[in-house]
Amino acid sequence: MIDKSWGHGYYGCAGCCGYEGQQLLPNPFSGGVGTQGNNTAESEDMCSNSWVDVTSETYDWASTNSGIVNVASAVSHFMSPGSVTGSGQVQLQRQLARLDCPVQGFEPQNTQYSCTVPTGETTSFYEWGDNNPQAGDNASIAGWLQSLTPASAGYTNGIVSESNFSPATDSCYFNGSPYPPVSGVTGSNWTVVSSEWGPDWVGYVYAEFAYYQTTRPAMNLSLPCGFTMFQQLSFKCPDGQPTVFDYPPIILRATISGTGITVSREGQTVARTLIGN
Repeated sequence: MIDKSWGHGYYGCAGCCGYEGQQLLPNPFSGGVGTQGNNTAESEDMCSNSWVDVTSETYDWASTNSGIVNVASAVSHFMSPGSVTGSGQVQLQRQLARLDCPVQGFEPQNTQYSCTVPTGETTSFYEWGDNNPQAGDNASIAGWLQSLTPASAGYTNGIVSESNFSPATDSCYFNGSPYPPVSGVTGSNWTVVSSEWGPDWVGYVYAEFAYYQTTRPAMNLSLPCGFTMFQQLSFKCPDGQPTVFDYPPIILRATISGTGITVSREGQTVARTLIGN
């Protein structure tokens, strides 16, 4: 006989192997302010040595601060930034060395984080990299500063990380070039201060820029040429919160001409006259 409320028994409870551990999943559980998500209560079935779902038997759902996360009927509603402990109550037969199949109350818990999350960003030109070690002092690389939207001081100490949404293209590369084709972003991370992060450096290193600007015409290869990268940005909530929120991909471009370089990020463009040597 299997009964989640009263446990497992046989021969009139001559022996018991009921439930022992309990957990509330996911743990930790994070969500953006204004969103909601489902909790799952599980208990360890000592008869089958497996974890089983006891959410439907769990009641008195709660959190330590409903103004941050309101937990009701197994659903967490993320109300404002902060962290709480979520919990529920469940009555299950305890795995004990007795013959009366005793029932005991359990209170599975998890840590829940509510985080202000961005939906996008705006970008503005910062400076060329001539005299900035972060850019390798490369005159052909442009720096950009970003403001997360909607603006919020709650982003502070969050982490913005980049990855490739899809493969990059590089029309400057040709077979025999000493430089590999641009394959994508480098996987950098930035710490957010208020709503701001950056700079994000975009462009060709100067030696590569100079090589293509001079060599392609000499080989009867066309200019302008350039790369396009597709940057996926993710925001990780501050204070060690585990959830990562992605926002829409960003297009990064750099174009080499016979007279200079043009760099664009998210539709914003800067250009400078530059002759490689």
